[in-house]
Amino acid sequence: MSNTTQRLRYFDGEYLRANDFQTEQEYHLGMRRRLNQELHLYGIVEGLELQMDADSVPPSAVQFAITPGFAIDQQGREIVIDQPYTLANDVVLKRKGILDAKTFELWVCYQETAAGLPSAGYSTCDDSGQNTRYQESFNIVLVPMPKPAPKPGVKIPDPSNDCGGIRLGTITVANHADGLYIDSATSEHRVYIGSRTQHLVSPAPAPAAFSVLAQNVNPADPPPPAGYLDVEPSMYVRGNVLMTENAVVGDDFAVTLTTPPAATTLDSGNLKVGNNLFLNGGLYANVGGTWFGIHDYVKTLLPEFYFGCVSIPTPPTTGNTNATPIAITSKLPVVKTFNVQAGITALNLKDRTDLLTWWGPTNGIPGGSPLQVQIVPSLQKAGGAGEKYNLTFSYTVAPANVPPAGTDPIVAIDSIVVNYLVVLMP
Repeated sequence: MSNTTQRLRYFDGEYLRANDFQTEQEYHLGMRRRLNQELHLYGIVEGLELQMDADSVPPSAVQFAITPGFAIDQQGREIVIDQPYTLANDVVLKRKGILDAKTFELWVCYQETAAGLPSAGYSTCDDSGQNTRYQESFNIVLVPMPKPAPKPGVKIPDPSNDCGGIRLGTITVANHADGLYIDSATSEHRVYIGSRTQHLVSPAPAPAAFSVLAQNVNPADPPPPAGYLDVEPSMYVRGNVLMTENAVVGDDFAVTLTTPPAATTLDSGNLKVGNNLFLNGGLYANVGGTWFGIHDYVKTLLPEFYFGCVSIPTPPTTGNTNATPIAITSKLPVVKTFNVQAGITALNLKDRTDLLTWWGPTNGIPGGSPLQVQIVPSLQKAGGAGEKYNLTFSYTVAPANVPPAGTDPIVAIDSIVVNYLVVLMP
């Protein structure tokens, strides 16, 4: 398929007729409207508000008007209202279809009519289309709310399709002794101009380095710093927002930390909120490659405490370390330091017979010998992934009775009851 776009080419001595100039205008008009339609999203550029007319005399004689403004319709055509347009009854309500009191959508549509006549002596009698101008104007269309079901042979206007128009608001029509009148007019359900773009770049020079701890923008000086894109009044995003730099919500402010983090951790990806933060969902943080919810994340910042009570048998033939270590599995992603404390809670002595043998007159412990009992805790890292530890206790019970050959030594204590406390620091 060949390109159907043509642009007039001039040369000296060229014979030009009306259709040549028409082609010239159609080219520029079509290109401009294509640019409006493809680069921009249709809608109101400025103004076109529904307000009380300046000539109204409240409360007895209230009229409404469309303020001056500019819009681009759905076909890329410009609609210009260069002065207040009064929504008078004779131009709005006295038209076909407006028969009763109800609420209407108010739309504005592009309208073009032929205008202007040739100068005297330059017209022909057999050609009716000799207007010298096109008058670009607009038309106001009212659509009942809610839109009624169509009746046979009756077409309900649909300005969004029929004329590619733009909705300016809503009016309410009421009855009066003299007939229908516009009781209220509200600027609502309006569509404003947009643009199709993937990349927005501020024309100003690149800004200075951003510091998340500093006050980069003075709230008393509204203009944004150089290189920033200024968006007002608000922004509504229907899709995802990905930011590779920092974000400040609310007035910027300085942050002073007693122990500032390394500068490399504050280069980008920081969020600073100058007021309240409302969260309807979870808050997560990555610590050591693992994601924690806010509840578990706070735990990673606090020490863990493990405590308990254990009875340690003290047979003199099995060495001086408890045979079964206590396993401790920490929930902290990384344990930097720890502290272990233990204390003797109780001593379980031998029965009477064994004690007399241990402390007997023959081959026993000499009378007056002191009984020595000592316990020493120890925490060692266990094998495997994660923060796993083994808690053991070394004990000393002395002296031991050494009976005749062929029998085991005897100590006066059967077991030691130990309370312990382990503190793991993140």
